Amino acid sequence: MGHRYAIVDGIPVFLLSEEPQTHIEGTRSLAAAESGVAPTPPTDNSDPNAIGYWTTAELARTFGDAIGPSRVFVDRYFSLISDIHLFPRRYRTLVRLSEGLRKMSQSFASLARVADSLYVSSQKQ
Repeated sequence: MGHRYAIVDGIPVFLLSEEPQTHIEGTRSLAAAESGVAPTPPTDNSDPNAIGYWTTAELARTFGDAIGPSRVFVDRYFSLISDIHLFPRRYRTLVRLSEGLRKMSQSFASLARVADSLYVSSQKQ
């Protein structure tokens, strides 16, 4: 059976309301899909489930101090997954742009500063 997904500010929300969400952002995204209004990022740190906004240097330093030598890599831009076949044709150019920027960030580390999804690789010492 096919599913219908809401689009908020031009971005498809690939979540199912009948499935329990395991992350606060899933719950927020579903609320945005139902209302049609994109959420605004939290402005304070009072919510323990809030997403933290860290610089790439802060991430590398924090993981480096706790674990060992660390590098920050780009996961994606525009919060887009790379499963291009899941997107309507009109959004696929944006997915390709996200993937192209991710690949370019391997050579130009400064591009990581504008990515919205990163991951950290650390070597335990």
